[in-house]
Parts: sequence; C-alpha cells; structure tokens
Amino acid sequence: MLGTGCGSGSAPVASISPSASLDALRAIRARASLIVGIRVEQPPAGRNQGDPAHTQKRALESEVATLVAREIFGASMKIELRSSGGDRLVPLESGDVDIAMAAETPSARNRVTLSVPYAAGAVVLATKAGSSIRRVEDLQSKNVVVAQDELGAGDTAQRVLQERGIKASVQTVMGVNAAVAALDAGTADALIGDRTGIAVVMRDRPGSLTIVADVEKRPFVIATRQRSPELAAAISDALRTLLASGVVRDAATRAGFPYEVP
Repeated sequence: MLGTGCGSGSAPVASISPSASLDALRAIRARASLIVGIRVEQPPAGRNQGDPAHTQKRALESEVATLVAREIFGASMKIELRSSGGDRLVPLESGDVDIAMAAETPSARNRVTLSVPYAAGAVVLATKAGSSIRRVEDLQSKNVVVAQDELGAGDTAQRVLQERGIKASVQTVMGVNAAVAALDAGTADALIGDRTGIAVVMRDRPGSLTIVADVEKRPFVIATRQRSPELAAAISDALRTLLASGVVRDAATRAGFPYEVP
C-alpha cells in the first residue's frame, strides 16, 4: 500500500519523535508505516523543464524505498512518500520522516548517516560532440555553463575550479536542460551538471553530448538520523541484498533511469 503526503491540501501529520530513547525500528513497526522524505513527486510548472531526469529519479527513489521497506519490515508495511522540497535532510533531522532519499554529498555526510549507495551518480563535465575539451583543466579561459540542481553542482563547480586554479567564465542556470540550451546556442564551451540528467539528454539526442570527466561523485543513497544506527544498518543490509539480486537494476529499467552500478 502506497500513500503520499504531498500537496498543500494535505492534513497535518504529527512529527516523528527523534528521541534517542525510542528505537527507530520498533517505532516504525509499531506504526506499521515507513515515512519517506523525497523530492516533490509533481514539480511546480516549469521545474521539470530544468531536469530532464526528474521523473526517472523520483520513480526509482520511490520503488527503492518500497523494496527496502518490504525487505526489512515485510510486504504489509505501508509506505508514505512525504514531499521534502529543496533540502530533504531538514525534515529528516527534525523527525518529520523516518528516512530520506538523497545523494551523497560532503554536507550530507556531516549531518546524517548515509547508506551504501544503490545507484551511481556524479557531477560531471560534458561538452558537445567533437569538442577539444577532455578534462577539467581544459576549461582554462573557457565559457562554462553550470546546471544548478539538487546535487549542488553550482557550488561544486566553483570550488573545484578554484582549487585547481582554473580561471573560466562561469554562468549558472537552473537545470540541465537550460545548460544544454546554452551549449546548443554556442554561448558555452562546456557544461557542468548532473550526470543522470545529461545521460537522459544523450539517450534522447544521440551524438549531441559527450561526458568527458567526473567532477565529483554523488551516488544515490538513503539517509537516516545519526541517532538511529539500527535502522541505518538494516537499510544498508537490505540494499546489499537487493543489489545482489538485481532488483534495483530492474527498478531502474522500469523507471527509465540510466542506471550505473554504484
């Protein structure tokens, strides 16, 4: 049974107590419901135009959450997907959700406990086919468009360029589609953004783009509160089982997600 907690018309639901004295696994079993923080399932008008992989990501995250819940708690466990907006770790930290579907970032590692990854992800450097740019260092004095998104590609690009002493003209736009449009228009020499979104564009437009380098890894993971070690361990164990059986890859295929093993 799958329920959602999205939309402004949803009735308010009491927060989940983050008290360390309450074992998260027992609390979820007693409630018979796993509450999952996820990006908005149906984005506002125009949001989906920024991320070509939005639908595929949300579909995979939803199915992986369901698979994990059933692996740990059994087939009768109810799954509630609760919209988390921009920073899905905030409702996790405050106790409004049990787990959050997230990407592994340096900030996330400091704030919550992250599972083993279930799908590869990264902020990458991409160019139009035939470009002479082959690595990040080739961006010196180039025009770079950065696709700002849920992976924090904008901050990552600025930091990596600064750390490597690369002086480039950087333009930030909202999402991969807008960044690809800048490449098509000739106003940018290269794109830095989410590999999953870029892979969807490459699949839909064969020969249009080439991914030339990873800028920083951003695998897909499940986040839990730091005070819930038993739940975190159970989730990682469940993911290892699901990955070994191939059902995560099967879920990605159904979602149309360009899957790569983590």
